[in-house]
Amino acid sequence: MKAGLEFDRLTLGPFETNTYLLWCEETKQTAVVDVGFEAGVVIGRLRRRGLSPSLLLNTHAHYDHVCGMRDLQRELGGEYWLHPGDRVLLEHLAEQAAADHNAGAPAGLAMGCRPPRRRRGFTTWRTGSASRSGARCSRSSTRPATRPAA
Repeated sequence: MKAGLEFDRLTLGPFETNTYLLWCEETKQTAVVDVGFEAGVVIGRLRRRGLSPSLLLNTHAHYDHVCGMRDLQRELGGEYWLHPGDRVLLEHLAEQAAADHNAGAPAGLAMGCRPPRRRRGFTTWRTGSASRSGARCSRSSTRPATRPAA
């Protein structure tokens, strides 16, 4: 019998960024998507549910989706993934915040915002990566619930 896949959505921060948690009921291995500015809220939710983040995913590298990812990674671990087309945005978080401030966004949102650490190089994902990843959530599995694509 296979264990189920669960999810939770949080809407956080001044831009109401949608953050998603997806986890295996049995293993508690979790994918975290788009942490935004409020890593502490996400960390608290993960701890209360007893979840273990293994994948840290960003849908894109706008600073309002990325800023809290490094704090979450430092606190709880996880491997960071991003589409290769957004890598240049990740390297210019402060410039994104400055441009948004000039357009009327609150000042100082990205102060100190640094990209997540990339272990063993930069892990990128492309369309179809998830289907090739061998992700499993099964009671008979002794392997992790999720693994990056080979």
